[in-house]
Amino acid sequence: MTSTKKTAVRGTQCLSCGGSVPIYSRGSIQVVCPYCRSTLLRKDLGWQDAGKMALLAEDLSPFYVGMRGQYKDSPFTVVGRLQQQYAEGIWNEWLLQLEGRHSLWLSEGSGQFYLTSASTTSELLPAFESVQLGQRLVLEGAAYSVANIEHAHCIASEGEIPFAALSGQASHLVDLVGENGRFATLDYSDEVTRLYTGRVIELSELQLKNMEGKPLQQQQVQELRCAGCGNAVIRNNPASLSIACSSCKLVNDTAGGKLIHAYSQAQITLAPHIPLGSKGILQGRSYEVIGFMHCSSGDRWDEYLLYNPSQGVSWLVCASGHWTLSRTCPAPRDMDRKILYNNRTYKRFCSYNAHVDGVLGEFYWQVKKGQTTECSEYICPPYVLTREKSSREIVWSEGCYISGDEVAEAFAVKPLRRHGKGMNQPSPAIAGYIIVYLASLLLSLIISAVIHFNQTQIISLGDLTLDATTGQASLASEPFSLKQAHSLFRIHTSTSVNDDWVDVQYRLTNQATGESRSMNREVAFYSGHDSDGYWSEGSRDDYASLANVTAGDYVLEVDAEAQSSRNISVRMEATHGEGSDKNLWLIWLALALGPVLAGIYKYNFEKTRWDDSDYPWES
Repeated sequence: MTSTKKTAVRGTQCLSCGGSVPIYSRGSIQVVCPYCRSTLLRKDLGWQDAGKMALLAEDLSPFYVGMRGQYKDSPFTVVGRLQQQYAEGIWNEWLLQLEGRHSLWLSEGSGQFYLTSASTTSELLPAFESVQLGQRLVLEGAAYSVANIEHAHCIASEGEIPFAALSGQASHLVDLVGENGRFATLDYSDEVTRLYTGRVIELSELQLKNMEGKPLQQQQVQELRCAGCGNAVIRNNPASLSIACSSCKLVNDTAGGKLIHAYSQAQITLAPHIPLGSKGILQGRSYEVIGFMHCSSGDRWDEYLLYNPSQGVSWLVCASGHWTLSRTCPAPRDMDRKILYNNRTYKRFCSYNAHVDGVLGEFYWQVKKGQTTECSEYICPPYVLTREKSSREIVWSEGCYISGDEVAEAFAVKPLRRHGKGMNQPSPAIAGYIIVYLASLLLSLIISAVIHFNQTQIISLGDLTLDATTGQASLASEPFSLKQAHSLFRIHTSTSVNDDWVDVQYRLTNQATGESRSMNREVAFYSGHDSDGYWSEGSRDDYASLANVTAGDYVLEVDAEAQSSRNISVRMEATHGEGSDKNLWLIWLALALGPVLAGIYKYNFEKTRWDDSDYPWES
């Protein structure tokens, strides 16, 4: 971005002091003389003097007329400022003149920055009297909800403004919020309603630089005097409208760079766990604690206002030892029992009226004594969406659960003990257990296959035939050696039975010790057809096992008996050293205990969490 000072497109002479007044925007209707503060209004082909412009209220805004920056690929210069007064304080709107005729408005509210431009829509805009807080509107094909309805008046202006804005001029404004950070304002100040559309931005997107071309520096803090005790209080955030003295607990309103008595909190005991002025880093951002608020709604909790000069404000909320870091966000699409926001589904958890019991430090709105706000919270652990509704505005914020140890380390305080389950506390994850279980299962199968392939000994025992006349047959194997110690000896018997049975007796004898072990098995197979079709029962094959057969020299004797009208053939084969399927199943069952127990714990965790909810749990 070039650092060359923007060139005026034209100029005029002040009708009061005669000074040269540069004009940077071709669309400017009003300009304030930088020397004598006379207000010049363009009329027809010339300018007329509308009198002296009132002085701007003193504040700590980091912006000023003449500042430069770049938005996306377009360099701009701040050419004008409009300062307005509303019920809870003042706010500034800055006119950014881009190259050519295009201009943008930069404003700040509820800890966020908004960038808008004038719309040229020809559609019919709603009347001010018909607009209600929370109402849904569709403008230029985009859906919005009414977030703020404000009555204000102009304090003063500076530089160039594209419309007449005289001191004391009343205005009626409606702020609208939409998906993905969309933002719009309906301005009812004149006979013709004006629409401004844009979005929420990060201040870093503007790449602001001062008049010397240097990056924007942090604004110096302002030291003020408490209207009650006279002690020094610090104002860190230029947008702060209330400051509660830490010495006498008096709540002061800011006005013209001074503090004015608002109300006393002398009878209230406040003890922030994190002291005001503490500095720390959370989730990669540096913060300073500039405000503390103790709230209640049956339950009690604390809220800490965190300030970052370039990122604005965030909130650190502590309830029963559970911490959440939250920040103002655009309104989500729906406000039903479920909300889809940032590709996450939030479920409505609770609704309540939050009461402010006491405050310390500074806040970006005028804190009222006994202030009450309607709140609704939606959770998708570890995230939470909060909707706060007052008499004049609706504000949404999104928070994420953060561990107490991380907070303690960031601000050098002791960790708080947690009580119960946090509203948005992450529930135990069973996915890890399932992954470990499946991996262990696969590994056990591979190990079993390798062992079976490398260590299993196969012994061919021979064949025998049961004659239809006698129905009996015997076999004695040749001596064979078993090499594996304490392994499974398994016999696979394959027969030709068909609508018959064979009774087989096995006797395995250790030739060295004379010890014998016996088994008796019946092999049967029947089949046929009936009204339901083909059926079968039994099997022509059989598997018999002897466990824990030691190494040595053995002989296997087989006696078979059958009653059949035809000959039956019997073939036998033995294996030794093969792993037992029972052992493998026991291993799998033991491994499965992890995810099963984790699932039970997760269920109980969620049930306990939702027992504190105003709405039923939908698992």
